[in-house]
Amino acid sequence: MVVVTSVTTASMRPDPPRIEPCSSVDDSGRMSESLIVEPGEVMRMKTRLRGKGQITLPAEVRKYLHVREGDDIAFTLESGRVVLTGLTEVPTDQSWFWTEGWQQGEREVNEQIARGEGTVHGDGDEFLAALDER
Repeated sequence: MVVVTSVTTASMRPDPPRIEPCSSVDDSGRMSESLIVEPGEVMRMKTRLRGKGQITLPAEVRKYLHVREGDDIAFTLESGRVVLTGLTEVPTDQSWFWTEGWQQGEREVNEQIARGEGTVHGDGDEFLAALDER
C-alpha cells in the first residue's frame, strides 16, 4: 500500500529511508525485484500530472506495489489522503490458494519452519517411503 498526500514542503528533506531490495519469482517464472520500506520509514517521491489526468508512477512505487503494465490500481480517499493499492488478477483455478483457510495453513507451516520443525527428504522416493511408514 502506498499513501500519497497533497501536502508538500520543499524546505525539509529528510534522510532517505533504508530500502531493502528483495527478489522473488512471479507467475511467469521471471525474477522480479521488490522494495521493502522498514516500519516507520517514509519514502517521498513526486510526479507531474499530465494531460487527461495521467501520471507516471515512479519505478520505486511500481516495485513497492508489485504492479506492472496492465495491472489495476485502486485509489481510496481517506482523511485528506489518497491511498494507492496495486491489484493483480488471480486466475480462478488458483483462487483456492488465497482462501482464508489455506492462508492460515500457510502461516502455520511458515511458523513451523521458523521453529526448525519438519523433515527434509532428499528426493520424492524418500518422501513417499516416509509416508508409507506412518
